[in-house]
Amino acid sequence: SSSLPGDLTVDSPAVNAHLLWNTDVARDWNFELGGSYLWATRSEDNSKQVNLFGVDATLIRRDPSGRFNNQLFQAEAIYGDLDLLDSSAKSRAWGAYVLAQQQINRDWYAGVRLDYTENPNDDRQHACEEGAGRAASG
Repeated sequence: SSSLPGDLTVDSPAVNAHLLWNTDVARDWNFELGGSYLWATRSEDNSKQVNLFGVDATLIRRDPSGRFNNQLFQAEAIYGDLDLLDSSAKSRAWGAYVLAQQQINRDWYAGVRLDYTENPNDDRQHACEEGAGRAASG
């Protein structure tokens, strides 16, 4: 990825943590709130660092009849603080997505997702995409 190179070795470990809080907000509704952190080095001499911070929320409605009519609403935002490889400067960027998903039957879901991200290596670039589709359960 643009944040972490693909040639990481055993002498450049990464630390990843995710905390999750979960509660039932009603009989058929469940809410999850999470926070993530990733620290790693991104240069051969381990002098350049990556710090990624994330927050996510998920709301799930389960069909009370036990049939396959469940809904999922999800959002996540990630902020990155990266040491640039070719200078002593830092790059800061963030990205996020929101997702709504409806279960159609036992194996199929339909949903819409909207993504936004900045390029961590060039703060003048960003991308925004919208997608809709069907996906089979895994």
